[in-house]
Order: sequence, then structure tokens, then C-alpha cells
Amino acid sequence: MIWSDIYKELSARILNMRQMIDSLDELSPELAEELETVPEIRYIDLWHEQAEYLAEELPFPTPAVFIAFNTLETADIGALAQDILLQVDLYIFWETFTDTYDGAIMQTEALDYLNLMTVLNVLLHGYTGNKFSTMRKTGFQRMDSGGAGNLYRASFECTVRDYSAQELAVITDMLNKDIVISPKETTLERSGDEGNLYDI
Repeated sequence: MIWSDIYKELSARILNMRQMIDSLDELSPELAEELETVPEIRYIDLWHEQAEYLAEELPFPTPAVFIAFNTLETADIGALAQDILLQVDLYIFWETFTDTYDGAIMQTEALDYLNLMTVLNVLLHGYTGNKFSTMRKTGFQRMDSGGAGNLYRASFECTVRDYSAQELAVITDMLNKDIVISPKETTLERSGDEGNLYDI
């Protein structure tokens, strides 16, 4: 269905980000070198405030990306079909004790978190999916992680054309119908190029 398809497509694109980074080597060797140390995303899930309940939640590896969908606006475009202005939020969480201040021992590792968010922006801003229009970034902000970790939210907008209610209604409607085959009423002689003998 449409929402699981969108989730799977975004997840696959994020998990394959290393391919995009590697392809930069020919276009911009300096940028490729800077992004070489950006860590892989190790976990993707739907967002349900996992970072706020780290003690109670099942443990997950970091860096992690959590995806949330929010409808901003809908427009009916026909029977049971809609255009949906969709906000896709990425919650990027990295549990780390590294610091970004000048002179910090692990400053490079800490700055890789910011580079990771740059890579995610490059992957999604301007990307057109199979089930959604071209995405554009609309927001970026720090969130409270409730502990030792960095949590930011990057927001994107796109339009989704949703026919799922229409498709399901047709399938459901046909489940309750009996198909009856009856002979067609005719008194004329049939020629070889006439229509069907039966109406279904």
C-alpha cells in the first residue's frame, strides 16, 4: 500500500547513502574526502519518540533515523482520490559523548554528525519518488533528546496522489457481487463479426 511503499523507498535510499558519497569522488574529491568519515545509518524505524524513552525502549544502534508522516493539506481530486501535501520528518539520533568545541579530542567525530545531516539533505531534497512528487526541505531544528545524544529533525514536503481508498472500494465492492451469465436476446441471424452472445 502507499504508506508502506513510501516508507520502504525512503529507507532504502537512506541506507544506500554510501553509494552517493562514493559517487562524489569523481565530481568533487574534496567533498568526497570530507564525507568519507560520515557514519552509516545503522537503524531506521517509524518515529514514536524512541529517544525520549531510551531506558524503556528496546535498544537500537546509532546513528538512527526515524521517519514520521504528517498530512498538511488534502484536496479531493475525484471519487475517493486525494492529493495530499505530506510532511516527512526525519528524526536523526546519534548517541555520543563527543564534543564539537575547538580543541575537543573527538571533534572530527562530533562534526561527522553535522555532515551526516548534510548527506541526508542531499539524498532527499529534490528527490522524486515512485509514489510522491519532488521533495523539498522545509525545516531543520534541534530536538530534546532527554539524555546523552544528539537529536535533530529535518522536515521535507512533497505531494502524494492517494488512490488507495478508491482501489480498496472497488475490490471490496466486487467481493459481494454475484456474476450472472444470461443469454443475449436476439431474433436475428448472427454474422461472423457480431458482438458476444452473452452479457456478463
